[in-house]
Amino acid sequence: MKQGFFGMLAGFFYLIGQFFVGVYRLINTNWLTLLVFEVVYKLIAYFACRPLLNGLFYLAFKASGYKFASNFNIGAILVNPFSWIFIFCALFLVSFYILFDICCIVICFHASYHRQKIPLLFMVKKGIIAAKDILWPKNYRMILYLLLIIPLSQIISITGFVDGFAIPDFVMQFIEKRNWLYIIFIVASVYVEIVCMQWIFSFHNFTLRHEKFVEASHRSWNMIKGKKTLPAFILSIVGWEIMLVAIFYGLTALCGFVIVLIEQIPFPGITTVLDSGFAVVLDIFYGLAFCFSVPLVFLGISQIYYMGMERLGMKDEIPERFDTRGAIRLVDTKISKLLYRKKSVLIVIGIIAVLAVNLIFAFYRESGYYKGLWFTDIKITAHRGEAEECPENTMPAFEKAVEEGADMIELDVHLSSDGIPVVMHDESLKRTTGLNKDIGEMKAADIHRLDCGSWFSKEYANTRVPLLAEVIRFAIESDIMLNIELKPSDYKDGLAETVIDMVKAYHFENNCLLSSLNYPELEDAKAYDPSIPTMYITHISYGDMTQLDAADGYAIETSSVYTSLVKKLQRRGKFVYVWTVNSSDELEEVIEMKPDGIVTDATVTAIGIVKEKDKAGYWNDYIETLKKMF
Repeated sequence: MKQGFFGMLAGFFYLIGQFFVGVYRLINTNWLTLLVFEVVYKLIAYFACRPLLNGLFYLAFKASGYKFASNFNIGAILVNPFSWIFIFCALFLVSFYILFDICCIVICFHASYHRQKIPLLFMVKKGIIAAKDILWPKNYRMILYLLLIIPLSQIISITGFVDGFAIPDFVMQFIEKRNWLYIIFIVASVYVEIVCMQWIFSFHNFTLRHEKFVEASHRSWNMIKGKKTLPAFILSIVGWEIMLVAIFYGLTALCGFVIVLIEQIPFPGITTVLDSGFAVVLDIFYGLAFCFSVPLVFLGISQIYYMGMERLGMKDEIPERFDTRGAIRLVDTKISKLLYRKKSVLIVIGIIAVLAVNLIFAFYRESGYYKGLWFTDIKITAHRGEAEECPENTMPAFEKAVEEGADMIELDVHLSSDGIPVVMHDESLKRTTGLNKDIGEMKAADIHRLDCGSWFSKEYANTRVPLLAEVIRFAIESDIMLNIELKPSDYKDGLAETVIDMVKAYHFENNCLLSSLNYPELEDAKAYDPSIPTMYITHISYGDMTQLDAADGYAIETSSVYTSLVKKLQRRGKFVYVWTVNSSDELEEVIEMKPDGIVTDATVTAIGIVKEKDKAGYWNDYIETLKKMF
């Protein structure tokens, strides 16, 4: 029995060794060709494909009479058939961009498998020939696979070629609060994982055999199905992914350790120079990680494909080597030979240029300019008060928010039947008070007597529903700002006007802002009194959002915000808040975008991270910024 066990163990390690020998062969044969292609392709994507994609979405909005997409107009855009023409063109562009990259990678590794040097232009030509098959109507499933199945899958979601894809937080919150919907979501997620795994080798069949996607995916599934083979393939692919992540973050941790050691040197001048020199190494490391994120994943998948074909007795079915006779080889051109002769000079110039840039930033840091350049005063807004520890939208929650150091409190306001602003998130009283009525059906005095704390905890039993006037008085006494979200209803008009009158009655105009998901409500507010700042809350943000004149600022949902949007809006004189940012990772990411404010349920954590960022040196931020390139 022991011999059997050790025999299996020896066999396992033999397979692991064979796997990594194959991996080395695949990457070693054509690594330079692949590197040049990926660098050039990423540059083309950034300077050509990205503007083209933005232009297509702009035309989609323009077809509906807009220059942007948000909650306010997304319905009008999606029902316009002309908008869909441009949206489909944009989706096709993204699909082709991803597919062409993968096809070229597959072709490169296939040549390496046959120990064949592949010319760059030949690889590109073959990639175009393979990728253009996506135009066939029968290959529509490939588009779904590229744009939906793979991004949603956790198996190969860390490849980096669908960067930043995430299910919006508000969607996930909606799903998680409904058990039946959450069960459907779990089942759908499992199905996505299964489909992704079934079709994992479809790219090889699609590219190398020129099969339609249905045939390619069926061949992929026929290869891996089986009681023994399926677990082996799954473990191999997942294991490769885990190894890549572990190596990346291990090297990142090592880089951080080196920087800490450098920072301990007691001579500032030497520290700055060493920091800048090490930054050159980091630039190269993270640049390669960014360019090779997709190839590295498909390096493992390709080796698993070839090794699987061999071990399953299907080696004869592996497509043959390419016929590269007559192919143009760039290495034989005059310009290539000249660059090769001058390679040492070019490398030195590149290193000096990168070193100079890093030195400039480093000396800015030492001179004190760094803080003004990189840090901004971000207001931390307690979402519905401190709703993690107290019942939301209640005086205990607001008091706790002040105690924890929040700069602002966000609260929701409805009008009662007698026209008095009442603080509560839902229009219905049922969730927090147990009474199955709407706010607009009852008088404020009756609502105020309801218990809205017992649902949260017995500790907060008999906590009353606050009125807006009560909260404003508290805010004045506590010296804290209010973000008053207007929640209009069909019961009664005049919410914006009523709230503004109350704010002015307490002379609170300079310490609050009015926000709403309903843009017409902000238009009413500006028409009534343009002096009070307004903020439009949106789940979706794309295009020229500055067209909304009734909004002085924007509150953008976490999964829809990005740095260039924040900067663009701020340059146009708009302030930007991001909601609802709760996890430490999200807070770190959003704070680096430097919005004007963050709406969060994790007030203490947010304040701590902002303070930490204020104290952090340039290199801390530098490392974090580079990490996000992967």
